[in-house]
Amino acid sequence: DFGIPRAFKFIFYHQAALVWFVVALVSLLLSEFDRNRIYILFGFVVIALTLTTKGVCWVAAIMMIVVTLNKRGRPSVFGLLFGGIAVLMLASDSLILYYANSTVDTARSALQQAANKIALNEFPFGAGFASFGSAVTAMPEHYSPLYFAYGLSTIWGLTPGNTQYLSDTFWPVVIGQFGYVGFAVFAAVAFFCFRSVIVRTRDSGNAKAWLSPRSLLIYLVLGSLAETAFFNPSAVYFAILIAMQVVATHPLPLSGREFRSVSDKKDDLIEGIA
Repeated sequence: DFGIPRAFKFIFYHQAALVWFVVALVSLLLSEFDRNRIYILFGFVVIALTLTTKGVCWVAAIMMIVVTLNKRGRPSVFGLLFGGIAVLMLASDSLILYYANSTVDTARSALQQAANKIALNEFPFGAGFASFGSAVTAMPEHYSPLYFAYGLSTIWGLTPGNTQYLSDTFWPVVIGQFGYVGFAVFAAVAFFCFRSVIVRTRDSGNAKAWLSPRSLLIYLVLGSLAETAFFNPSAVYFAILIAMQVVATHPLPLSGREFRSVSDKKDDLIEGIA
């Protein structure tokens, strides 16, 4: 990305894998922001060195939010606005190339265009499971007939002998396999899941702890525009971290039985001390 050939990937097979790893680490550090400033900054530098658009956009968004936090540790309207503008400016070229340019036969652009055609031709539920854009359709024995039908089999990275970019998107998979109805359902489910996380971490005792789980949600949204995102195995890691952070900032109430057990132990301890 950004036209620079050498991107930092450390010991990982691809720089995107390094970004997932460092984003997860930084999200944990954000829960104690004031104590971990220097380590968070180092994490931002490592992500920037990977030169991935989604990683750089995530760094820009989080930095803009952090810089404009108010006295209560909450983001200002200006921080959210400028963060959004920064992301759009950094990602504009990639978004145009992948989603708005119908004249360039790049793999992601071609997959998105084909997904839209499939959703219309197979309205309302798309082509069905394991039929378009998913990893199984990249296997030689399961190469989808849809790639021949929609002219994808001749595009670099999508050909039967070279499928390295075939499962490198997210929304085209959802739209192609499940149609616009499936797209709407998935978007709605994701929205309510995100909303649940946001509500549960809103009143945390740590004024800045709310940023930790939400930073992961921001990366998932950004990543969904350029990779498998929610289908990526690393998304399971993110889900576990989000659950841990939600519980840490918003402990679940004890059930009646658990409460009585704790209460009895407390009374026994008090009697023992007396």
